[in-house]
Amino acid sequence: MRRLNAQLNSVPSAGRRLGRSAAALVAVLLVSACSSLGGVGQPVERSPVQLVEQPAKVTHTFDNPQVVSAWRRAEDARAVGNFALAFRHLRAALEIAPEDRALWSRLGEVALRLEQWDAAEKYALRSNALKPVPPLLSYRNWLIVVQSRERMRDYDGAEQAKLQARLYRPDT
Repeated sequence: MRRLNAQLNSVPSAGRRLGRSAAALVAVLLVSACSSLGGVGQPVERSPVQLVEQPAKVTHTFDNPQVVSAWRRAEDARAVGNFALAFRHLRAALEIAPEDRALWSRLGEVALRLEQWDAAEKYALRSNALKPVPPLLSYRNWLIVVQSRERMRDYDGAEQAKLQARLYRPDT
């Protein structure tokens, strides 16, 4: 039986796509955050921009050789920017392993790249609904939900998702 340890990297960052104006905004937010820091040893709350930028790497193992093959094809397609093909391979893997949290999460990320905001949110929430969910994967899924809701201009929903993400944020 072939096994694959897969790594899910951080979700695509809106800041990386927006260019210089976004970088300037991030810099202003970071400078503002730094100037408001308290004394040594006090906890520092990250801004929402920093929360979304926080990388989340999750390691996951697949046991089924067909799922391993579909995952690898999806990752190859994703690596060259062919997100539609990656989406199809992930859907094929989910036909075999419909209860796999990592597959649903990656499908949510790919749906973001395809600008399928509703679907991305749905897939990330589906991943979170499959118990048990490792905290880092749950964190990653909530970041997908944040980005989806922001893109749909559901800013209140995005704020709620950010609050959920903070519950699972890794200590760094």
